Amino acid sequence: MIDLSVNRPATSAYREALALLLPHIAKDRRFSALQDYHPPEGPEWARATVADWLDGVAGDGDAGRVVLTDGAQHGLACVLRALTQPDDVVLADSITYQGISALCRSQGVDLRGVSIDREGMRPDAFEAACATLRPRAVFLVPTLHNPTTVTLSEERRRALAAIARRHNVLIIEDDVYRPLLDRAVPSFAALEPELTVHISGLSKCIAPGLRYGFVVAPRAVLGNVAAALRIDCWSISPLTALIATILLEEGTARRIIDVQREELRRRQAILRDALAAFDVQSQETSPHAWLHLPEPWRGAAFARACRQRGVGVLPADAFAVGRETLAHAVRINVGAAPSSGELRQALAIMADLLNAGHFEISGAV
Repeated sequence: MIDLSVNRPATSAYREALALLLPHIAKDRRFSALQDYHPPEGPEWARATVADWLDGVAGDGDAGRVVLTDGAQHGLACVLRALTQPDDVVLADSITYQGISALCRSQGVDLRGVSIDREGMRPDAFEAACATLRPRAVFLVPTLHNPTTVTLSEERRRALAAIARRHNVLIIEDDVYRPLLDRAVPSFAALEPELTVHISGLSKCIAPGLRYGFVVAPRAVLGNVAAALRIDCWSISPLTALIATILLEEGTARRIIDVQREELRRRQAILRDALAAFDVQSQETSPHAWLHLPEPWRGAAFARACRQRGVGVLPADAFAVGRETLAHAVRINVGAAPSSGELRQALAIMADLLNAGHFEISGAV
């Protein structure tokens, strides 16, 4: 099985950096603090490093606005518990990161989908949803959107932010893919700092096994986010915080991200070549791509046919908000293949299935 259904790093750069770091970690001046309890928002020295890392993106270098979490998903869970009550409405793209759906169900939050186009959430649809549903918040993945790979333009961001401000709707910004961009776009946290809760982490740009996320929030809600985290686990592991802090301080994190970005660029070129005849949404440094399926294929049937031939992909159904099937597409994670050669092999299998069409579909349904 060549599993292209999950987001994982395209290189071993993190493992190599970790192997060099661990033998020396006991010499770090903060090592003695690893056996102690820490504040729920995380060790001050770790928060200060994250604040520097995000300076200009969110929080303007203020460590007092940072809460450290066990990954971005954990951060999102804490944010939802801090900001919403059961039956509150939260809006999201009609096709979006599947983790938000499970969290909203588990907390009794009413997640509603908003129509999208190839530039992201439609402002007119967002305006209408705000007017009729009176949502508490809107959840957005504005950079290298999972799964569609759309990066919202500054114009689209400003339009959505203006609507959120007009209707007093909080913006929950899941920006985990931002470090992979070649050119930065202003974050919602930069455009609307008092209306935006910014969530990010190192899973998508460095390694999911690191489990290091961060929430930057207005001070008015920050205490509730920290309280939700304290109920969960008191605080994150200080060992994780120290490893991540050293990687960030020494510039190793940036070097790992540069390596990941260049490998993703090579893999996206492979994908463009292999699927040139088909409708694929992607960007040069995105870890995934969004394949719109030609007739007669449907998402679930195509994913089953791929799996029968040893390739894993996720159909649009997994990302749909609500029960309606809104797109006939699949997400392809180019970074997940163990090698470029295996990625080519998997994409060749997919191209054969796409070209075979009705000759294959009868065996897949």
